[in-house]
Amino acid sequence: MKIIFSEGKPPWQVKEEYRKINRSKEDILIVGKGPETSEIRFMYPDFSPYIFDGKDSLLYNKVVDNDLTFKIGDVELEYIREDINSAWRNCRAVELSLGRWFIEKHQNNVLEIGDVTCHYSFFKEHSIIDPFGPYIKSIRKSAELVDYTNMNVLSISTLEHLNDLEYENNDSELGVKVLQKVHKESKNYLITIPIGGWRKLEDFIRNQNEIKYTFLQRNNYRGETNNWTQKNDQNLFYENYLHFEYNLDYYGCAGVICLITNQQEILI
Repeated sequence: MKIIFSEGKPPWQVKEEYRKINRSKEDILIVGKGPETSEIRFMYPDFSPYIFDGKDSLLYNKVVDNDLTFKIGDVELEYIREDINSAWRNCRAVELSLGRWFIEKHQNNVLEIGDVTCHYSFFKEHSIIDPFGPYIKSIRKSAELVDYTNMNVLSISTLEHLNDLEYENNDSELGVKVLQKVHKESKNYLITIPIGGWRKLEDFIRNQNEIKYTFLQRNNYRGETNNWTQKNDQNLFYENYLHFEYNLDYYGCAGVICLITNQQEILI
């Protein structure tokens, strides 16, 4: 257990101290609950009131003490608990779990758009298309130019980046074109996008009926406990991306994931 004594410290210093701790591996005890920790209690309801040495304190139980699994359709999956990109405490926990399930289900002819799963322990050396990512074995080719016939296509939080000028993408329709091409040509596909990442792509998905999708929504928009629930409410397309809004992590985090797929067992 990591103990932080908060008396006499400004709120920012207390927050910086506990944010440097890997909460998937350590319990945290903040001794001295007062004005300097009230913001922490609000932003992170995962902290519970606790008495330590006669003082009001806050206790955070490490993530492994929380629910280990989530349900989607007829499938129950374990959250991914890995350190890279803080996957144990943000939307990667569910996206990577879905990716692993898809890879294990199909095994052969898996083609991933975007070098995401290659950075995690369950990666099985399948092919990856990414013109710019760090994975050295990536196929350096635009996703729009690939033949997906008979392929099992996976993509995790990538299509929303296909409008980014920083990746030399000047076609504002590129994400939509790639999605349509994968849907038309591939044998199986599973694509996730964070809601609020690119409204134009989300508007296209919402206003069509051919491509099937579902949602996973984070139940607590404050705190770091992963507790996601499947929903099919189209109003979720209007949710905001939680980038820094609630201090979920340094990189931001989606509160809603749209899962686009032809895998019937995870659709409801």
